[in-house]
Amino acid sequence: SYVQSGITPLYVHETFTGSMTQSWDGSVRGRLGALLTPSLLAYVTGGAAFGMVSGSFSYNAQFNSYYGPASVTGAASWNDLRLGYTVGGGVELDIGMGLKARLEYRFVDFGHISKDVPLTTTGFYAYTCGKPFGFRQKNNCGLAYFPIEFQGRNAKGFGNYTAGFKPTCEVQDT
Repeated sequence: SYVQSGITPLYVHETFTGSMTQSWDGSVRGRLGALLTPSLLAYVTGGAAFGMVSGSFSYNAQFNSYYGPASVTGAASWNDLRLGYTVGGGVELDIGMGLKARLEYRFVDFGHISKDVPLTTTGFYAYTCGKPFGFRQKNNCGLAYFPIEFQGRNAKGFGNYTAGFKPTCEVQDT
């Protein structure tokens, strides 16, 4: 925990909520199988898959900086037609009169989904002193200094904010 490690957390409260749904999908596949009986076919299948994936999320962080209370917020939603692949297998039974019964399992993969969202910083008029850097106070000969012990980077490789983040808008404190 922060208390046990001696680190004072910058963020006081942070929340992330999100959801993703798939409304429909389809595929173009081939099948390769063998007859187990004259009316029962076992097969494997695979091919291209496509589908509509929708999602939304929101982020909110309330914290105290050197310059006073601040917040960082952002939200986004999207609808994407995704392309991927599908593989599976099943059995198909000819029940007569041109009717067939099928039991099938398909695995579908639409790949990794990553979305960017602009964040809005409010509540103070200065930089946040470089949040992606972690440091603890060190004392030496009566002086305190704060050497950087690690630097965080996001999935896109960003994180070199030596001067901190500049607010995107100003909101008066009440």
